Amino acid sequence: MDAKDWAKMADMIAQIRNRLYKIQSKHEYIDTEVYLKSILTREYLVLALENIDQLARWDNSGLLQ
Repeated sequence: MDAKDWAKMADMIAQIRNRLYKIQSKHEYIDTEVYLKSILTREYLVLALENIDQLARWDNSGLLQ
């Protein structure tokens, strides 16, 4: 994959993470289960973004072929 593909993936995940923040903010005092699940999912997405960044660096180095 080229850098644009990696960037598109990361951008989509970042957009989902931002939407989840809005959901989290709405449900903070209303529904604790939704609030906690959105926090947990956002944390997983941060890990996914870090892994995508690492994979993109490896791809750039020619290690993923």
